[in-house]
Amino acid sequence: MATLDELRAEIDRIDGEILELLIRRIRLAGDIARRKAEHGDGPVVRPAREAAILRRLVELAAGRFPADALVRIWRELFAATGRAQRPYAVAVHARSCAEREVVRDHLGSVVPLLRADSCAHALRLVRDGRAELAVLPLDEATAGWWWRFAEAGGDGLGAAARLPFLVRGDDLPPLFLVGRVPLEPSGRDRTLLALLTEHGLSRSRLAEVLARAGDVPALLAATETPEGTVHFVEVEGFHSAADPRLGPLLAPLADRLLRRVVLGAYPRPMAPPAPSTRTP
Repeated sequence: MATLDELRAEIDRIDGEILELLIRRIRLAGDIARRKAEHGDGPVVRPAREAAILRRLVELAAGRFPADALVRIWRELFAATGRAQRPYAVAVHARSCAEREVVRDHLGSVVPLLRADSCAHALRLVRDGRAELAVLPLDEATAGWWWRFAEAGGDGLGAAARLPFLVRGDDLPPLFLVGRVPLEPSGRDRTLLALLTEHGLSRSRLAEVLARAGDVPALLAATETPEGTVHFVEVEGFHSAADPRLGPLLAPLADRLLRRVVLGAYPRPMAPPAPSTRTP
């Protein structure tokens, strides 16, 4: 049986190996940055690839390492390697300590967060070039702003990720990472829609109508306008604005739907894996 000192020495050896692997990872990020520069640069954040990596690692761990700790460690790695490619900041409109904690967990400790007093302020920081991305909440309090944003066309900005990626179970409104990020499918995705309907269509009725097309939507928020009611809906799958699959999905609403806007598509948040049932 190994002594306590021998066990500690083994941990020190493993720590050294981990450090060397992290250094190699950072160097590879630098190589990626140089390749991107050769081809006109690219996004520093790629939510679809990050999600695919995290899903694979959690599945590989198979309960042998806590999923929440694993996700947080790799989110720090994503931040560090992203900053190695190009320094960037993120504008954040967070209204509570809990929301700020979710944002910091997702973006890591090395990415500067610029405080924004409103969703509009956060996007001004992006448009002014002071921030590359913004994190914005979507609930009843901000739904009116989100609809104005949708009506204006978004200026090339869209929701590219929903925070947190690993569902924590706390009762927080959805937080969305918004920016000029080329949207790409991760294999398990959701799409955020703003649906302007005639007045009087309730949330429960909307969910019932959409369910006829085989989808079980998440109704995130709603706001009233002079033209009708805007419902912010999250549906399964990766859909672009021109995706022909949206037609059949929304067909049951045809007589009540006045306008639809796709606000983004992003990896579906991951539920914590069930505890391992394997016996030693």
